[in-house]
Amino acid sequence: MTDKNPTTNHDLPRPATGTFEGTWGEDVMNNDMTDKLEKKLVARDTESNKGNYTPYSNAIFIATDTGAVFDGDGTSWNKAERDFQNISASSLSTEQNFNADNPVTARVYHDGAEIVANGRNGEIDRGTDMGAVLNSAISAVSDTNSPGTGQTIAIQKGRYTVSTTIQLGDGVILQGEGMRTTVLEAADGLNANMIEYIPDSSTDREFFAGPNDLKLLGNKENNTSGHGIYCHEDSGTDQDANDFHMNRVFIHKFPEEGFYGENVWGYHISHSLFETCDGSGIHLSGGSQCYLTDIFTAYNGNRGLYLETSDCEVKGVRSRSNVYGVSVTSPDNTLVSCTSHMNDGWGIKVNANDCEVTSCTAKNNGQNATGDGVILSGDRITLTGGQYFDDQDSTPRYGVQVDGSDCVVNGARAPGNNPDLYITSNSANTYLDVRYGTITNNGTNTNEASYTPI
Repeated sequence: MTDKNPTTNHDLPRPATGTFEGTWGEDVMNNDMTDKLEKKLVARDTESNKGNYTPYSNAIFIATDTGAVFDGDGTSWNKAERDFQNISASSLSTEQNFNADNPVTARVYHDGAEIVANGRNGEIDRGTDMGAVLNSAISAVSDTNSPGTGQTIAIQKGRYTVSTTIQLGDGVILQGEGMRTTVLEAADGLNANMIEYIPDSSTDREFFAGPNDLKLLGNKENNTSGHGIYCHEDSGTDQDANDFHMNRVFIHKFPEEGFYGENVWGYHISHSLFETCDGSGIHLSGGSQCYLTDIFTAYNGNRGLYLETSDCEVKGVRSRSNVYGVSVTSPDNTLVSCTSHMNDGWGIKVNANDCEVTSCTAKNNGQNATGDGVILSGDRITLTGGQYFDDQDSTPRYGVQVDGSDCVVNGARAPGNNPDLYITSNSANTYLDVRYGTITNNGTNTNEASYTPI
C-alpha cells in the first residue's frame, strides 16, 4: 500500500508521485490541488488543540468550545475580532446562529449508542437511525419556519448510520462540523437515496436548503441502488427544486450518482468532492442557472460532471480517472478553468449550442477507450485558451475535435496529439487562432489564416 502522506489539518490523502491510489494521484497538479483544498478548509477543534493545526496564511481555525476565531499568518494563529458563537453542536444554544438568515433551531449528537435531536422546546427524538432522527428534527424546525427565513440543524462531529432516507425540508440547512469529522454512512441494505430534496410549493417559505461540512458514505459494497443526494421538482405541482446550496461536502461510494438533480434552478455547489460512485459524480438534468465552483470528481463509473442543465457557470471543476470527464449537453453553458485528466474516454465534450470553454485543460485522456482531449459537437461554441494534449506512451488521439458549425478555437494550445486538431466533415465555418502541430481538415470553409504551428 502506498503511503497516502495525509495533510496536517484535514487528513486529505496525498499519494506519492506516480501512484493512482486514493483520492488523488500524481497527475492532479502533483498534489497541488490537495494542498490548495487543505489551506481553504476551515479547521475546527477545541481551542486548546489549535497548536495541532498548521497556521497557513489566510487559513481559519474555529474553536468549537469557546467560539473564538483565529486567522493563520503562515507561522502562528492570531485571535480575530469576530466570533463564531459556539459551533460545537453538543454545546450550541439553539438561539445562536450560524448566520442571520438560518438560525440554529435544533442540534443532533450522539448520546452513547443513541442519536439525539434537541430543539428549542427540548428533546425532539432519539434512536439509532440517523435518517429517522433527522427527519423528526427537520419536521420540527419546518413547523417553526416562517416566510423569508430558514433554519439550521447543527450536527455534532461523529459517525452516524442512515437507515432511512433523509427528507430535507424547504429552508433547512444541515450543518456539520467538517468533511472528515461529521460522517453520515448508508446502512447495509438501505438501497435508497441518502438525502432527498423535493420542495413543497404549497407553502410560501423560501426554497433555500442544503448540507454543509459533511461526509456522505454510500456503502455501495452493501447496497445496489441509491444516490448520495437526489433533488427533484414537486411532482404534484411541478414546482422546480430551486435554491439548493451545498458547500464542503464529500460524497463517496454510492451505487448510483453522487449528486443527481432533476429540473433544478439556482443551485450552488462549491468546494465539494464526488468520488467512486457507480454513476456520475454530479448529474444535473433539466432546469437552469446553476453555479458550480471548486469541485473535484474522481473514479466515478460514468461522467465526472454531466450537465444537462442550461445557462450554468462552471468554474474550477476537476475530473480525473472517471469513465468520462466533463459532459455538456444543454445550451448556453460556460466552463472556466476546468481540468480533465486521465479519464478512460474523452476529457471534455460539449454537445450543445452557444457554449463557451475558457482556459481549460485536458490531458492524458483515453486511458482505456478511444478518447479526445476536447470535443465540440454543437454549433457556435467558442474555445478560448487552455491546453489539450496527450503525452502518454500509447497512441494519442485528437487534442481538439470540431464537429459543429460556426465554432471558434481561439488562443488554445494543442500539441502532441494525432492530429492536434481534427475538423470533421460535419463542420462548417470553423475559425482557428490556435497553436498546434498537425491538423486534419475535412470541414467546409475552415479559416486557418490565424493558426500558429508548433
